[in-house]
Amino acid sequence: MFILHTANLYFDKPFFSCSNLQYGQERRKRQRELFDAIINKVFEYKADALFITGNLLDAEYTTEQTLQYLCERCDAIKPVPVIIIPGNSDPITKHSPYVLNTFPENVTIMNSDIRNMWEEDKTPFVVYTLTKNDIKTRNFTELNCPSGYDGRNHILLSYDWPMFDDKNELSAWFEKVPDVISYVGIGKGHSFKQLYNTSQLTACCCGLPDPLSIDDTPPFGVLGIRFQSNNNRWEVSQIEHISLQKNFYSVINIDISSITNKEELYTQLRNELAKVQKPCVAHIRFSGTIFPSILNEIPEVVNSIQEENLSFTWSCDGEIEGFESIEDFREITVLSEFFKQITEEQKYAPSPTVSGMAKRARHLTARIAGGVKLTIPTVETCEVPPEWNL
Repeated sequence: MFILHTANLYFDKPFFSCSNLQYGQERRKRQRELFDAIINKVFEYKADALFITGNLLDAEYTTEQTLQYLCERCDAIKPVPVIIIPGNSDPITKHSPYVLNTFPENVTIMNSDIRNMWEEDKTPFVVYTLTKNDIKTRNFTELNCPSGYDGRNHILLSYDWPMFDDKNELSAWFEKVPDVISYVGIGKGHSFKQLYNTSQLTACCCGLPDPLSIDDTPPFGVLGIRFQSNNNRWEVSQIEHISLQKNFYSVINIDISSITNKEELYTQLRNELAKVQKPCVAHIRFSGTIFPSILNEIPEVVNSIQEENLSFTWSCDGEIEGFESIEDFREITVLSEFFKQITEEQKYAPSPTVSGMAKRARHLTARIAGGVKLTIPTVETCEVPPEWNL
């Protein structure tokens, strides 16, 4: 038995970016490409089911066209069941797209406000959902599971899960899961986590199929959960990260405390970038104690590196020599992605005013350690630049 598990696609999240007004449109195009890829993986792997455990939609912004698109794609994989768990961006309400629209017969929307169980005569598995009360009380007493193994694979799905202070509490919680449950699939969170793993039970947060932030870390993709049966008892035999990415992603941390000149900075940066697998999109974080003279050189050194199949953004997270606090610096730092996007936009719609503003911003950012206050509009965002997602 093979099942695909994903979450957090966020149709039709605005993805607003001040420095690129087309970013939202490009990002939503990428969302559809991702879902198409997921549907193709259902065919490729001959999956027995597709689980989406939260945040398929950003319900406030979801359009009729998107709902029609999703219905068409889900209908294309019939009779493979699609089980959808609402998340915090697409909760079940009287105005929810899940309530107001009709989905194909192979799609089941599970309401986390009430007890849910899905089963079908043609499929050898049963799906249960955690309710909000289960999360609050931290128990599974209301799950209507059989007391013994019946030859079917019993799976528990949830968007949320109780937050514990330590791993021991979390392990104790999973130990309460009924014995017949083989897999717990959770959607909350932007990072893959294997929360629990024994021969009897495996629990995973699937993370993101595509990064939304420079802080998101690989692996990105969809989880492929392979099960095997032994004496009427099902268990997870393999978890596969099914990548949907066009690029590799990397966050590079460079401590430049010991760097004293531009040549050393260039060499260190080249050495770190040489380690990443291509094609790659990287975010470089400069940390440590940063001398004003080196800070002035960072924009020039970074922008001097032009390499095929490599693009990157950067930021400074270190302490500036001579500053008691770097909070002011963080607040007015202009990320390199701002300049890159502005430069790209200038190719198609030249504007002397915008060009002058970008040059002024670059100049003042480089001189910030000298106490120059930045007085023009800036961009401070954790959203992934558009080039990460196209």
